[in-house]
Amino acid sequence: MLKNRIKNKYFLVLFLSVILIGIIVGVILLIMNNRGSWVESIEKVCPNCNFKGFKTERIGENIFKETLGFSAIATASGGATRYFNWTPVNFCSEKKCYLKNITAKVTFMNSGNSSVVSHEGAAYIQIANSQESNCVNPSQASFKRYLAYAPALAGGKSWTQDTCGENTNLNSCELTKLDGFSGKSDCFSLKLYAPNINNGETNFADILLFLTYTYEIE
Repeated sequence: MLKNRIKNKYFLVLFLSVILIGIIVGVILLIMNNRGSWVESIEKVCPNCNFKGFKTERIGENIFKETLGFSAIATASGGATRYFNWTPVNFCSEKKCYLKNITAKVTFMNSGNSSVVSHEGAAYIQIANSQESNCVNPSQASFKRYLAYAPALAGGKSWTQDTCGENTNLNSCELTKLDGFSGKSDCFSLKLYAPNINNGETNFADILLFLTYTYEIE
């Protein structure tokens, strides 16, 4: 009986933690911009949608920043994998160019057990190049390269940083022409993975807030 009570209490705490993460995610997205229907559109199961940033700025020569707001949130019933297609608003104006860096502003949150530390890379965001992407259904794209790779996090901790997946080998920090990120691509497919491990001992939420990208002119 005591064991069942402890178990029920644990699942209640996990359930409340998931609700809290959902509230935090909602607040973050609303603060980013008063975008009305945008929240609804990105939360729909819409594998055929290609999204563009709803707020853009030029921050340097051939360097652009876009506000997005994609997320994947694990629940008590299991992990979450979300797919999106992103189309840069600012296409390269030159005939031949490619993306040489893609940096993301990302939040990883672990609402699991505070005494359990996740392994590095438990949650992550991947991006496919021009050939690997699938502009019709991003879940059918081929994902090899990391845009963000979560650090080890104890339950109750969060991490928000600008990152290009620098703590893993195949990342988006220093791209070359041969890596295939053409400046004329119709889309780039994205994969956000947020795990639930050992019945919620580790329970992640991923939020992709911004993308900053730099073109290299050939």
